Amino acid sequence: MRLSDLFKTVSAVAIALAGMPALSAAAQDDLGLDVVVVTSQKRAENIQDVPISVTAISETELRNRSAESLRDLQDAVPNLSIYSQTDFNPNFIIRGVSSGARNVGFESSLGVYVDGVYMGRTSGFNQQLDDIERVEVLRGPQGTLFGKNSVSGALNIVTRRPGDDFEGSVFAEYGNFDHVHVGGYMSGPLVEGILAAKLSGYVRQRDGFVENINPDGPETVNNEDTWGVRGELRYTPVPALDIALRGDYTAADRRVLNGEVEAILSNPVGLPLVGDVPGPRTVSIDGKNKEDRTLSGTSLTAEYTFDSGYELTSISALRNIEYGLPDADLDGEPASYLATDYIDEISQLTQEIRLASPQDQRWRYIAGIYYLDQDSDSSRSLVLGSDMRSTLGALGVPPALLNDLTYFGTVETQSFALFGNLSVDITDRLELEGGLRYNKESKDLVFGQDGIDVLGLPTIAPFSDEIEEEDLSPTIGLNFSPTDHTLLYARYARGFKSGGWNADILSSPDPEDIIFDAESIDSYEVGLKTDFFNRRARLNVALFHMSYEDIQVSRFNSVTSSFETANAAEARSQGFEVEFSARPAEGLDLSAAVGYADAEYKSYPDAAPGVDLSGTRLDAPDLTLSAAAQYTRPISANLEATGRLDYSYRSDTPGDGLDPTSALDSIKTLNGRIGVTSQNGVSLFFWARNITDEDYVIAAYDGGNLASTIGVEQRFATYGEPRTYGVMLSFDF
Repeated sequence: MRLSDLFKTVSAVAIALAGMPALSAAAQDDLGLDVVVVTSQKRAENIQDVPISVTAISETELRNRSAESLRDLQDAVPNLSIYSQTDFNPNFIIRGVSSGARNVGFESSLGVYVDGVYMGRTSGFNQQLDDIERVEVLRGPQGTLFGKNSVSGALNIVTRRPGDDFEGSVFAEYGNFDHVHVGGYMSGPLVEGILAAKLSGYVRQRDGFVENINPDGPETVNNEDTWGVRGELRYTPVPALDIALRGDYTAADRRVLNGEVEAILSNPVGLPLVGDVPGPRTVSIDGKNKEDRTLSGTSLTAEYTFDSGYELTSISALRNIEYGLPDADLDGEPASYLATDYIDEISQLTQEIRLASPQDQRWRYIAGIYYLDQDSDSSRSLVLGSDMRSTLGALGVPPALLNDLTYFGTVETQSFALFGNLSVDITDRLELEGGLRYNKESKDLVFGQDGIDVLGLPTIAPFSDEIEEEDLSPTIGLNFSPTDHTLLYARYARGFKSGGWNADILSSPDPEDIIFDAESIDSYEVGLKTDFFNRRARLNVALFHMSYEDIQVSRFNSVTSSFETANAAEARSQGFEVEFSARPAEGLDLSAAVGYADAEYKSYPDAAPGVDLSGTRLDAPDLTLSAAAQYTRPISANLEATGRLDYSYRSDTPGDGLDPTSALDSIKTLNGRIGVTSQNGVSLFFWARNITDEDYVIAAYDGGNLASTIGVEQRFATYGEPRTYGVMLSFDF
């Protein structure tokens, strides 16, 4: 269907909805859906007035869904999927395009921001959702206002702010697998009208749901052991000035899993392999698999409103990430064959200054500058275990050649940008907007590898390289409001992500082979946003077409036991998102969302020697569905009861095109929550996730780690969480 035909279809729907009968004012006051305020365009706006495809999930909605981390949002957001074996490199997929980035020379296509601060690397993405006011998921390139590496979209996390009212909340949760989650916050004035403070914290622990039958390894893996604190001092010496000093710290200590062996595909040397341990979520491994992750940061935000209504904002921030994964089992066997050691450290400084004109003028604009200085250091090893050394020795390999592989990479990045966005009212109901972002970025790499020549992994003497790139990315849109509660929009945006290096295990001795080019995207989108039946129903629709040039692709090469990153010539993703919510009766809330993304390589002739992947699907689900129903009603003078069900579906994925074992089946989950809330703020709820106890796989691959060394080929799979359930007691005051 042509873009013009899509716009005509959306227009027809809008006209039909605008003509629906109205209800009484009383019905609107009692049952109207809540107004959702977002800052996805750097201003506080009603989400129904924002001409982009965005989903906002409030603090209340997060609690109703029993969502604890960003991973849980995929059950609520169309065309969002998150596949995560560890917190080192979670793969966020938006509109069919992946955003993983496993080494310091390769960056994500998704931008994650907390209170306006860019989170930098994927190891800092999976934030806990304690003390959060809302999460905004923006689909499509957001480079004009959000900037660096927001090619596929942006996640904008907004934390709770302190004010002049004393308030707080505490909660305690217990569930199966000895799940314990306790936390809370307190907020209020220190000096009335001038200084306010907030402090929050949490502890989350859970036994692993994957049993390890090897007594030499951990008893279980895929556990949770995380704690964190967050604080804010808010200084308002005069009404026009608002200064916020924020700080946060998160520490996670988990036992993670690289996958469990499902099958032995070949074993030419006759190793005594355990192979597939009966039953999903059961392994026999010897590695410690201990993942340590520390996130910390401070920021200073100052907002000043002039008498003329102009607003000046400055956001200064420092952030640090420390990640370690020592002695991680790679072979899936109780014997000591292969393991990895990872140590990554990232530090960054960011500064943003922007000026926003008054919102009530015919001509409105936002203009600003942005600066980022980031240092990323990585030191990693591929460790040959004692049983691997014995096996290779028996095959005639001299012990002197059996060293461990080690490699290191350091990338220093500096990015500077000028940006602006201008809107003008052509008529009372027709608005034209345009934006432009100029970005200049420089990167410096130092890399070296102490290889294992007998395994085809060469030694590479330390070398340096640099990249300097400039880009100009425009945005233009036309917005039409046929009624006070209906918005039609059409939007074009260009996105850009700079090039880099595959600073990973290398099978080629030529440093030139690790360089890849920048990618760019041209995105076209038309949409409809409307409230009808006097705001008792809401429908948002977006239709999109995105064309990628030189899309960056990272995949595992099972032949060489190395990860490779390169550019595919062209890719395309097109589809739609539909979000519907309604309040048909008092206490009853219904919602549903559908996302479809037809994503494929338009041109990828050199995916591998002799392999052309042109015309094949990208490794992502093409269909996501979700639906929710919640009913609340009084059961006594001071108690009300609430029950809720959430259903989520993600279609199958085709795999990466070179490894047929990486294809995944569809995933269906059903979650629920039921409980009571008293008028004095005490709540007691029972919850369950994956109620039907589905066994589903979230990652699979042909395990070439042993294949590249001794010809043993395995199939690995990682299962999602089984049925979990528990009870939560909370008190809001």
